[in-house]
Parts: sequence; C-alpha cells; structure tokens
Amino acid sequence: MTRLNNKLVNSDSDQSYDDAPPRRKDTRDRRGDNRDRDRDRDRDRERYRDRSREGKKDRAVKEKSNDSSKSKTINLSFQSDGDDSDSDGVQLSGVQKGAKANLKKIGDATKSRFQSEKNARKRKKIDLSCEGIFDPAGSSTSASSSFTKSLMPSDEKQCKLDVHLGKTQILGKRKTQEDRHCESLDDPSLVSFAVLDGHGGHRAASWLSKKLIPRLHEILEKERWRKVVAERSTRQNICDVWRSTFKCLDVDLLDDLHLQGKEDGSTCVVASIMQSDKAPAPILVTGHCGDSRALLIRQVGKAPVRLTHDHKADDPIEKKRIEDAGGKVISNAGVARIKEGNRGLAIARAFGDTKFKEGAHLKKGPVVIVTPDVNLYQINPDIDLGVIVASDGLWEKVTDATVAATANGMIEAAKLRGEDASESLAEKVSKALCDKAKKAGGTDNTTIGVMLFERK
Repeated sequence: MTRLNNKLVNSDSDQSYDDAPPRRKDTRDRRGDNRDRDRDRDRDRERYRDRSREGKKDRAVKEKSNDSSKSKTINLSFQSDGDDSDSDGVQLSGVQKGAKANLKKIGDATKSRFQSEKNARKRKKIDLSCEGIFDPAGSSTSASSSFTKSLMPSDEKQCKLDVHLGKTQILGKRKTQEDRHCESLDDPSLVSFAVLDGHGGHRAASWLSKKLIPRLHEILEKERWRKVVAERSTRQNICDVWRSTFKCLDVDLLDDLHLQGKEDGSTCVVASIMQSDKAPAPILVTGHCGDSRALLIRQVGKAPVRLTHDHKADDPIEKKRIEDAGGKVISNAGVARIKEGNRGLAIARAFGDTKFKEGAHLKKGPVVIVTPDVNLYQINPDIDLGVIVASDGLWEKVTDATVAATANGMIEAAKLRGEDASESLAEKVSKALCDKAKKAGGTDNTTIGVMLFERK
C-alpha cells in the first residue's frame, strides 16, 4: 500500500482510500488573508470618508452663496440608489452598499435640519421686525409667542414672591364713570388684576368685572395650571385658556346686552402672577383686547417693557382685517374710527359692541373682535419690580418712560427709608400716576393698578 496524491492506494488492486484528512492551510497563509481583508476594508472606509468630506465642502460653498433662488442641498458624490457601483465603475460589496445607504440617510437628515433652521431664521426675522404686532385674524399668536420668548430671562432660579396691589380710580372730566376693575388675592399662588374700560355705557364693564376673573380662574383650575406652567413646552396651553375665556364671556355678554337692548362695549387688560412649586420662577401672564395696557417696571437703568399692543383702528394690520370683513375706517377730528351707522369706534378689539359684530353686511366676520393677545413672561426677581395695569386715561397723556421713572423713583425712595414693597407703597404709586395724567391734561376716566413684587 502506497500514498498517491494524498490518497492511500492498494498497490495490488489499485484501490484508493479517501479516509485521509485534507491538509490544512498554513497559519501564515491565513494571517496574510486577514491582513488583505483588513487592508481592503480600511481602504473602503477611507474612500467614503473622502467623499463625505467632499460633500461637506460642497455644502459650505452653497451656504455662502447669496443666490436665494437656489435651495441648499447636500452633495454626497453618490449615484442613484439603483446603481450598485461607485464613481469609478467598481462593483460595490454588500458592506459598501450599506455604508452608501447610511450616508444617504445622513445627508437627507442634514438637509431637513438645514431647511428647519432656515425656516426658523425667517420666523425670527419676521417676529423681531414687528415686535408687539399680532395676528390680524386673532387666531394665532406667532408674533405674540416670539415676543414672549425674547423676554424670558436666561437664568432660572427657584423663588417665591409676595404680590402687593394698590389701585386708584378717578372720574376725570367725564359725567359718568365707565371704568371698572376687579381682582383676586385670596390664593397667593394665583393673583390677578383686571382693568375694564367701558364705552357707550358702563354695563359691559360692570358685567365683566363680576364674571371675568372667577371664570378665568375656574378654567385654569380645570386645566391644572400649576403643572402646566412648570414646563416650557406646555405653557402655551395657558394662552389657549385666556382666549377661550374671552370668547365665551363675549358670547354671554352679547346675549345679556340683547336682552337689555343695549350696545355697550369694553376693553380689557388682565394680569396674573402664577406661582407653582414645580416651576423655577413665577410666571406673569397678560391678556388684553383694546387700548388698555400693562407695563413691566424694572430696576433703575433697565428699560420698562410694554407687555401689550394697542388695538387701534388705524393700526395697519387691524385696519386691513376690518376692511376685509366689510368694515370702513374713517378719520374724525384726526382720530381713526370704525364707522358703523351713526357710531364710530376708535378701537379694533373689545367685548360687546353688538352693532360691530352682528351687522347683516358683515359677511366675512365681525369688524370688532374679542380675541386677546396673550403674553407669558417669566419674572426675574433680581430685576423686575412690578407691573402697572391701567386704562387709556393714563397712557394717552403719560409716556411709558415717565410712568416707569415715577414708579422707580418712589420705590427707590422707600428703600432708602428702609421700607419694603407693600400695599401702601403700591397705592401711593398709583395715586402719583393719576396725578401725572391729570396734570398732563387728561380728561378721561382713569383706572390704575400697581402690582409690586417682593421676594419671600
């Protein structure tokens, strides 16, 4: 028996036996194969890294381009998905195809992110260019929300505030007092104050002074506001509560006015300080329709912040909305007014005012709407001193800067005397501001509420 070609062969019968094991490759040969495979894999990886770098360079060049007609794209230097070869025509392996697909996904995601950032920059540019100008349709708060976010302090500190309210109301040279106000101070975690400036009579303002804040607080409790204000992502729900409350109250008010055969109306501004154990700092919420205002008072050297925007008939956005609805804006003695029959109204948003909301010719909606602008502001107790809420009897004669300077001067003088913020100090400030309006020639009803903050 002899061995032939790794087989045992019987020399007598030429019979072979296949039971001999095959010879294994030498270990050095296997190591060489592994090195070749690793080298091929590294080469493939480097190839795709180079292509990714080329794609990034292409994107950078396109971003710097000023041609707005060309959209920003990601150039990954790859052929279509149906092509299984690279740019040199070399057939790609399964691993290489997977890497190509992954890079394409990354490119699509990056393109989507760039487009989102581009849209965000556009919105920011629009919002900042019309600070305080709100949606003419009254159904959106895109500008209002951006205005609010720009006011948010960057440093959030857990704190609690005491809120001290002082208020003053004067008749002016009018025969009747059509201003009304209301407040809720029972719950320190939710303090609210509202000013209602009636026109055409006092009925609308009187009715709202009894209904507004109780209804608002009732809905806030149902919405579990303490939990809502704790998260930035859910705070916009508070704005929805304000809008729905205003609209529901207006429907009820119009029904009540119909029963009485009256056509009264009223502007409104309400400010609420909301404090939750889950929120890092108190939240100031303002909602308004009309020309009553809320002004944030800050430390000396810090400019005051107007938290509202007057809804006047001559405001460009409001005027366009009025005319689109079938209304007409005229000028009477230098004051723009919405003309309706024998009546004229200088404001574009208000409660009540039946004729301006239910005219038969108003086919595209009312010319006067009640939808409020709502702003949220996170109070910084190290800077913010308080908020002043007042009817237009103050603002028509006294500027924001004068109001802030008067309040700041009295607050600083009290500090020098060793006095902290108090209801007495708040009332003194409100009286001083009323005197300012009267000395400036004010003749209108004037109502002023001063809410001073004091860190606990």
